Amino acid sequence: MLHTLTGVGHDAKNIASVGEALDKFDMNWGVEVRPTYFQRNDGTLAPMGTSFATLRSDNEQFLGRVGGDYVPMRNVDALSHVDALLASGIGTLDSVFELKHGKHVGATIKLNEQISIANEDPIELYISVTTSHDGTRADKTMITPIRLWCTNQLALASREAKQSWSVRHLSTMSDNLKLVEQELKDITNYAEWLQATGDRLVNDSIKEIELSQLVIDAMDFLRDEDRKKKMTGEIIDVFKFSNLIGDDFKNTAWGGLNAVTEYFDHHRTYRSPQSRYNSITNGVGARVRNNMAELLLAR
Repeated sequence: MLHTLTGVGHDAKNIASVGEALDKFDMNWGVEVRPTYFQRNDGTLAPMGTSFATLRSDNEQFLGRVGGDYVPMRNVDALSHVDALLASGIGTLDSVFELKHGKHVGATIKLNEQISIANEDPIELYISVTTSHDGTRADKTMITPIRLWCTNQLALASREAKQSWSVRHLSTMSDNLKLVEQELKDITNYAEWLQATGDRLVNDSIKEIELSQLVIDAMDFLRDEDRKKKMTGEIIDVFKFSNLIGDDFKNTAWGGLNAVTEYFDHHRTYRSPQSRYNSITNGVGARVRNNMAELLLAR
């Protein structure tokens, strides 16, 4: 299972379909839409009409507010595209997970394809499919590369190849399989881009003092200077002393990038497994990682 899902996901290896996995881990619940009300001056309640609440059908956990055109779905239907990806033979089911008490649910697939940076640093590729029951985001598919030596998540955003995309819900397997054809091309394009990017960074040497300045620049969006200084020092320590970067990658831009990812994936302290997942996937960790990659490639 993806290391970033530790504490929030369920290992679904050797399970054939997303429906079976959801059943096994009690995640195959549905979503109900109920009216919301406002209080009049006389204390009585009146329906709002244009705003509704979504709740889990198994425990009535409130999930979010949606409009009148929202169509609720059971998790097995909301994640049906996962089974279309599996049917293509692209890989095997890896995990199912839920975040924020079920507001967001998802599944991951481990792809058969693997790349190797400089022919000696293997990277496995995963697909993560997520959907929401609170109306805040569309269904999303994301390519997630994982470096085997340290389980660093290297989901680098690229201007040249798609790393993630939104997917509207499709009702039939045939429609889903047509979409998969395009996704397979996107996956191949991204894998080729990541391979070329990694090989380029491996051949680019960098000194500690320059890396330190780039790390500071990558965190430019943070306003707490003491926090930035502390995090920069800790990242440089990873760059200098980590035994997971590999001797061949010491003092290279590839080593610098992996020092950043290793810090956020393994060394930084988080409040909870969910906050760790959020930071690495689409929060501060992801932003610093992508900023760092851009800065290193621009040298």
